[in-house]
Amino acid sequence: MRKILSILMFLICSSTIFASNIEQATIKISVINEVPQIIDVSLSPSEAYTDSILNCSVKIKDEFPQDAVVHFRWYKNNILLSQSDNSLRGFSEGDNIKCVAVPEDSAHQFGEPQEAIVVIQKTPMKAQLFMPVISLLGSETSTEKIMSQNPMQLVTGMVVGANTGSQSLVLMLLIFILIIVNINLLARLWPKKERIV
Repeated sequence: MRKILSILMFLICSSTIFASNIEQATIKISVINEVPQIIDVSLSPSEAYTDSILNCSVKIKDEFPQDAVVHFRWYKNNILLSQSDNSLRGFSEGDNIKCVAVPEDSAHQFGEPQEAIVVIQKTPMKAQLFMPVISLLGSETSTEKIMSQNPMQLVTGMVVGANTGSQSLVLMLLIFILIIVNINLLARLWPKKERIV
């Protein structure tokens, strides 16, 4: 756009220099604004679970991309939600989540909407087993974190190497703690018989 305006200004200046016999001239300049385009829209994480926070990211093409705005619409199982920013949470297993992104430029022209879809997955057994333990120990985590990292590292806060043998030691310690906690809970909940003297 700026290049076109520079060329037009050059032509206007050069025409006034070479056309000294002309007393009056009219030049019409039309500025054409191109609508913004979304090049790519994606949802992260790509494998989402019930405790995930989905983020809708876009790449936009516009003459002034820094002035462009993207409007988001979220659909859960084809029902429009009231959420209008680029993140969403609160899912159930099997939910079909769709993010629709609509670009708008500084001249208030709207581009074509683009969408991304993800289906909420069943929480894997590994996450179901470790999530209560990690929460019990006071750590904040998510299914994605458990699936991408070694859960023992999340529990202990230490990197547990596969070659050191410490992983089995930590696992045995964790199982021991769980057994003690379960015995304690059973002892508290077990009905007590009263002795008659």
